[in-house]
Amino acid sequence: MTVEAGKYHGQDRYICRENVLKDLKGEGCLLKVENHLHSVGHCYRCKTVIEPLLSLQWFVKMKELAGPAINAVEEGRIRFIPSRWTGVYLNWMKNINDWCISRQIWWGHRVPVWYCADCKHENAGRSAPDKCKKCGSSDLKQDEDVLDTWFSSALWPFAGLGWPECRKDLDYFYPTSVLVTGYDIICFWVARMIVMGIKFMGDIPFRDVYIHGIVRDSKGIKMSKSLGNVIDPREIIKSHGTDALRMALITAVGGQDIYFGEEKLEGMRNFVNKLWNAGRFILMNAGDISDKSDEEFSISRRNLSLDDRWILGELQKLIEGVSSSLENYRFGEAAQMLYGFVWHKFCDWYLELAKSRLRGEEKDTAGRVLLYVWERILKLLHPFMPFVTEELWLSISRTEDKKSIMVSRWPVVSKEFMDKDAMELAERKYDVIRTGRRLRSEKGIPPGKKMKFIIKPADEKDGTVLIEGLEGIEILLAASEVCIGNNEEVPASSLSGICSSGTSVYMAADEVDPDIENRRLKKQIEKIDAGIKFCDDKLSNAEFLKKAPDEIVRKEKLKKKELEKMRKNL
Repeated sequence: MTVEAGKYHGQDRYICRENVLKDLKGEGCLLKVENHLHSVGHCYRCKTVIEPLLSLQWFVKMKELAGPAINAVEEGRIRFIPSRWTGVYLNWMKNINDWCISRQIWWGHRVPVWYCADCKHENAGRSAPDKCKKCGSSDLKQDEDVLDTWFSSALWPFAGLGWPECRKDLDYFYPTSVLVTGYDIICFWVARMIVMGIKFMGDIPFRDVYIHGIVRDSKGIKMSKSLGNVIDPREIIKSHGTDALRMALITAVGGQDIYFGEEKLEGMRNFVNKLWNAGRFILMNAGDISDKSDEEFSISRRNLSLDDRWILGELQKLIEGVSSSLENYRFGEAAQMLYGFVWHKFCDWYLELAKSRLRGEEKDTAGRVLLYVWERILKLLHPFMPFVTEELWLSISRTEDKKSIMVSRWPVVSKEFMDKDAMELAERKYDVIRTGRRLRSEKGIPPGKKMKFIIKPADEKDGTVLIEGLEGIEILLAASEVCIGNNEEVPASSLSGICSSGTSVYMAADEVDPDIENRRLKKQIEKIDAGIKFCDDKLSNAEFLKKAPDEIVRKEKLKKKELEKMRKNL
């Protein structure tokens, strides 16, 4: 109890309560004693009851300091990424209160104030004074409080660089480029660093503030030592690998919180395995090509197949997309692009289609393209998955005299490989394969069972592409036979599907019930009718036609045309 408690001064709070009751009773002032159930704050560490206590504290006046820090953000000299966090910062700063900077905790920078026992004067300074500045007394005692953690942390951008004496590092590194932090300390730390930097350095401490999400447990609860729901990353690294952990964390988009669970880790571990197996396959089947010199290794467009031109074009789009995303702090978006390209385009399509070519006369061309794409995949993936990409990179003997991937050149877009016509034709071919696989899935036919397929092309161009790619289509459909042509006879017991281009795919299957098949087709027609109506509503909307770019309107018209073609075939 404090001095204000009078005769109870110095007593423990619980003993004091008993003594107060005893004294009230002794003086005949106690009417009755009742128990009340109520909420009492407890310390999360020692579990003792927290008692509010008024005491002397040190404050910083903030209104004057906040003005320049507000201007720095409003004028665009400092920007928040994602931009939605700008409002959080400005709202805090424009409604700022004075800042209590003294704390009653064990560790920290001790408040640099010495109190005079004689005249009670407060002596502030960088070092302990010999005597009181007011009365000359040497009976001084330093404040026992320490500075707020965020006050000390706010000095970090310049205090760690030798400020104020040493200027060499300070002039070189201040201001820096980017601060990376969580949204939960925008007001505690980011705002205070900006305030301190402008006050003491006369300049902003950083230009960009990248705000990432918070890692939460699988239930969405913030990880906390006191709650005991913290996951030890070292255990995850042992079970799933460092690269899988990094990729699982970085795929969050736009600073969103991450719900961290086993499922996401498993998916990324599978991705690492997929990457490793792809690397082993390429090395085993195209390793001899990788030994050739750069001059011999050049890719001649005259020898490229449709699949080669497709993957090279998709690679250029990937390079452009990932580079742009990284430059604009969209790290999760870049990671998702890479995941989709590697798994669904490179491995699922190109690698599978290249297998038969690597065993034949086209081995040299297919191998060159494989290595060309593979090297650039590893470079793009390296910032996200540094360990597996480094190992795979060094296994390719041709790669820049065995130097680390870290010092290799970042990929740049090669416009000569952007063959949009070839990419569109290849996509139409892959759509045929997807449609055939979907028919298998709907019928529940195992992937390994050989089935007969009849394909009726939408036009002559599709027919030529499909005939030229017949071998690859047969492999990816696990077909016993693939017949291509509009004059091919379709067995009565067949499942049918329609591609976006209008090409029809039929799979010969036993015991197909015509009534069930008709109902299935009618459902597809109903779905397409809804899509056509949606396009019509858009294209008849004067506001949409007025505001939408010409390219969007053109795509909407093309989409409607394709839907109408599909409906006719169905």
